[in-house]
Amino acid sequence: KNESCRWLRAYGTFSHPNMLGGYLGVVLILGLGYLVQSALSIKKRLLFEGGSVVVLLGLILTFSRTAWLGIVFGIVLVGFCAWRENEFRIRRRFLEAGFVLGLTGLVFGFILQEQVFPRFDTATIGREGSVSARVISFQDTWTLIRQHPFIGTGTGNSTAQLMKENPNRPIWGIQPAHNVPLLIWSELGLIGLLLSVGFIVSLSFSKSTLFGPQFAGLIVLFPSLLSDHWLWTSHFGLLLFAFLLGYASRPPQGLESTSQESLSST
Repeated sequence: KNESCRWLRAYGTFSHPNMLGGYLGVVLILGLGYLVQSALSIKKRLLFEGGSVVVLLGLILTFSRTAWLGIVFGIVLVGFCAWRENEFRIRRRFLEAGFVLGLTGLVFGFILQEQVFPRFDTATIGREGSVSARVISFQDTWTLIRQHPFIGTGTGNSTAQLMKENPNRPIWGIQPAHNVPLLIWSELGLIGLLLSVGFIVSLSFSKSTLFGPQFAGLIVLFPSLLSDHWLWTSHFGLLLFAFLLGYASRPPQGLESTSQESLSST
């Protein structure tokens, strides 16, 4: 929102702009990782880079701060993986793709500066009430955790329990915690939280996949895990998170050599 009008954030077919932003961020970073790690032909590289520009524009139009922060984490991780390979071709491809994305971000940011920069203004954040709403949800969740510390309230029952304990509060004032670990703790208890964290760690933090390019999709969603709840409360969020966990658990497939063989055969 600026001084003259209020802008509608892009959300596509999703129920919230942050969900679209998280999805586009995952698509952008996984595409970047594939572009950097694979020896594609010039036509395919141009196709990937052109698609990345379109995806980046959609990501900017969501005006999702968590998604923007997530792609910064993802780009840093992909760049780390590229430099770790110690091959000039992979580093060059990362620098080329990074230049295209950086230039695109600067151009779109300049064009949409009246909408982008207010997203970081403290007055705008206070007017939106996003921080205050999150603080209230954290307080409510801690209340549930103290009441049911070990077994929780049951999956999906946190808001129902809050409605019972706050019958006079407006329905729009009842929200799940905007923090997935806290939300899991309140619904599944400490036992469920430890099992969930252990399961995620066992899949993602193996020696073959940790800090690999396939891990970048999860890194993109890290800010959403800590400041939103759609990865736990929506069907799409659960499916996307499960897909990324499965993808991150796969060992590296040697994209460089495989792509080179396919190019030589054609």
